[in-house]
Amino acid sequence: MKRPAATLLVAVAAMLLLGVKRPNGLSDVVEVRHWSYADYTRVVVETTKAVEVKTPIRHLGANDAAKRPERLYVDLGGLWVGRRFVDGIELGDGLLRGVRLGQNTVETTRLVLDLQHYARHRLFTLEHPHRVVIDVFGHTRPSFPETPESRLRTGQRPVRTVMLDPGHGGRDPGAIGIGGVTEKKVTLKIAKALGSELKERGFRVLYTREDDRRC
Repeated sequence: MKRPAATLLVAVAAMLLLGVKRPNGLSDVVEVRHWSYADYTRVVVETTKAVEVKTPIRHLGANDAAKRPERLYVDLGGLWVGRRFVDGIELGDGLLRGVRLGQNTVETTRLVLDLQHYARHRLFTLEHPHRVVIDVFGHTRPSFPETPESRLRTGQRPVRTVMLDPGHGGRDPGAIGIGGVTEKKVTLKIAKALGSELKERGFRVLYTREDDRRC
C-alpha cells in the first residue's frame, strides 16, 4: 500500500474511532505515575484489570521533519483510555520528555514514551493492583570518578535493596485468629503486598521466605 493511502486510512480510522463508544469488558486506566532517579525513570500505568502486552516495546529514532522526538511505544490490549490523556504528561527529567496514551484501536491503547537520553529499557507487569511498568535507563548527567571525599557515609547511602521477613511458616503457624486464620499466612500476604509496592518504587526486594515454609 502506498504511504499516502495508508496515512489516509489511519486518519479515517481515527475519526471513526472518536465516535465509537467504550466497549464492554475492557480495563480502564486508574492512574499514570512516574519516578525519576539518577540513571533511570520509571513509568507505571495502573489499570482496573489485567491487560495484554500485545507487542514488544518498539524504539523509533527522532524524525526532525515531522517534529517527532526519539521514542518508545507499546500496544496494550483490552485497555480503554479514550481521550483522557490526549494532551500527554510532561516529565522533562533528562531521560523522558513525556508520556502519552492514546486509543490505537477500539480495544487497544498505545503507550508512547518520548525520550531525551536513552540507553535501554525493561517492561514488566504487576498485580494487586494491576500495573504495567516501564523503566527507561540512561544518563542525565556526567559521571565523575569517586574519591574518598565524595563517598557517602553509611548512614547517608541510598537504600536500594530491602529484605522482608514474613515470620513463622511451615509447622509454625504463629497466632491463630477467628475462623482459624494463621499469623503465618497474614505475614506472608502483607510481605508480598509490601514487596510489590517497593519494587514499583525501584527497590530490589528479597524475602526470607516466599511460600509456606519456616525461614
